[in-house]
Amino acid sequence: MTLTLDVKLTPEQIAEAWCDLDDEGQAQFFIECARIAAKWRPDSNFQQWFSIGRHLRDCECSTEEARGMVRDIAAPLMVSP
Repeated sequence: MTLTLDVKLTPEQIAEAWCDLDDEGQAQFFIECARIAAKWRPDSNFQQWFSIGRHLRDCECSTEEARGMVRDIAAPLMVSP
């Protein structure tokens, strides 16, 4: 028997699952997001990433902790190994 469920996850549920991962798993999450987004129409993933950044910058729902988390994740990318 096969049972297929269509479950809509909330951002909170996805965040909780991501936070349960180790650094390798969390990095793989971003790698998979980029792989999936690469299938979108050309340049739409850049536009989406920019929109997320703008939302984090401007929306009243955003927090300094969320913005700081993104900066902390990106910081090592700006330094040569």
